[in-house]
Amino acid sequence: MDLLKMIAELQAERDRLDQAIIALERLSAGKAKRRGRPPRWLREEMQKSEQEGSPARPDDGKQAKKSS
Repeated sequence: MDLLKMIAELQAERDRLDQAIIALERLSAGKAKRRGRPPRWLREEMQKSEQEGSPARPDDGKQAKKSS
């Protein structure tokens, strides 16, 4: 394996770990149960993770079908 490629992969992994640590620190700072919508930064993180290729949810038939 190319050494430069290994370094790039490790740096990318470090960045992902840093982001995960920051998210956990933010969650632990507000331990009290919150009501209402999630904070903007959490909503953005959830949207990013959905776009990055998380597995699609199976359709359980709960969504309303359009009638013609």
